[in-house]
Amino acid sequence: MNILLFSIINLLNLLIIYLINKYRISISKKLKLIDFPDSSRKIHFKETPLIGGLIIVIIYFTNTVFFFYTFDISSNSLFILVLTLWGFLIGYLDDRISVNPYLRLFLIGGALLIILSLNDNLVIRNLYFELTNFNLVLNYLSIPFTILSILLLVNAINLSDGINSLAMIIIIYFSLYLYFNTLDQNKYLIINLIISLTILSYLNFKGNFFLGNSGSYQLGMLISLSIISSYNSKLDQGIMTNSEELFIILILPGLDMFRIFIERLINKQNPFSGDKQHLHHYLIKKYSLKISLFAYLIMLSTPYICYQVTNYKPILIITASIILYFIIIFHLRKFNLK
Repeated sequence: MNILLFSIINLLNLLIIYLINKYRISISKKLKLIDFPDSSRKIHFKETPLIGGLIIVIIYFTNTVFFFYTFDISSNSLFILVLTLWGFLIGYLDDRISVNPYLRLFLIGGALLIILSLNDNLVIRNLYFELTNFNLVLNYLSIPFTILSILLLVNAINLSDGINSLAMIIIIYFSLYLYFNTLDQNKYLIINLIISLTILSYLNFKGNFFLGNSGSYQLGMLISLSIISSYNSKLDQGIMTNSEELFIILILPGLDMFRIFIERLINKQNPFSGDKQHLHHYLIKKYSLKISLFAYLIMLSTPYICYQVTNYKPILIITASIILYFIIIFHLRKFNLK
């Protein structure tokens, strides 16, 4: 790739970030994207612009169009872009008027159904399990399973956006995994996304703005579809990625989401209601923001590091990760109840 062109597009990204961040107050007021504090499920104490998603969608749109017409990137990128824009739009409406969660799922799921019916390259067609050396072909269950998987990851990313920078750090981690495991030219898009999110996560850490649902929904859509695209591109070249590896990568935000959902159902609460019972809420009550983010990142990355540097079976790493997660939750919950 031409270094000059790569530098130009990144300078453009920096300019977009600088301008929107500089005028964030006026922009957020005009777009009515302001998060107001409350005592029930939010931990901030002042009105904060919800423009993180706006910055990301502008950058990702311009980068995708630029790379599509300049370099030979995958045509999947345009389909991913359409769904990413849709995720942003649904999130934008949710930030402004609080969309019913079931309607939100219907709107996102409906868009996924349409796009996945048009592009088989974004559909999970089979699952390979290393433990049993078994390849499960999904056939007619492919699209429903894919939609369910994407919705779960989108929701997990959205739920992780409870303290500054966390959701973006999770996406950066997933993007690094993609960068080192994808085979196509989409690496250019991935590295640009990592650079932009790193800057945005710092600004979010400083409290300049929040990511918002417009940001978390689009990032959830983007990363889930990118993982599927990478998985299928490797499969088409005869490279089999085992399902256990992907489970290890995604285990922490997914496990935290399922725990929360089950606890809410047991307590006869709406599973989509908000609270302060997530792992990151427990961490931030005991530690500083910096330590909480570092602790979460260690918990997030350790299973995959163990998978790469040891000869342990994936099922052992998954089992140990689940047990350790609940031990940490139990310990932090005891502290929070004091």
